[in-house]
Amino acid sequence: NLIIIDHGESYFTVYANVNNILVNENDYVQQYTPLAYSLSNNNDKVKFHFEIWGNKQKLDPEKWLK
Repeated sequence: NLIIIDHGESYFTVYANVNNILVNENDYVQQYTPLAYSLSNNNDKVKFHFEIWGNKQKLDPEKWLK
């Protein structure tokens, strides 16, 4: 499962390998809005994929996250 959030000004965030998605297409979401639950593998390790895109280029998320 996949969620893509359009932040405007050609910025997007991508959330993949999620389950039980809590938002719908065209929903307006605010900071801290729960989007979905992460999936875990057989060892109960979370398998979550996150990307940030700006101007059609994949960006380093470490530069954006505190």
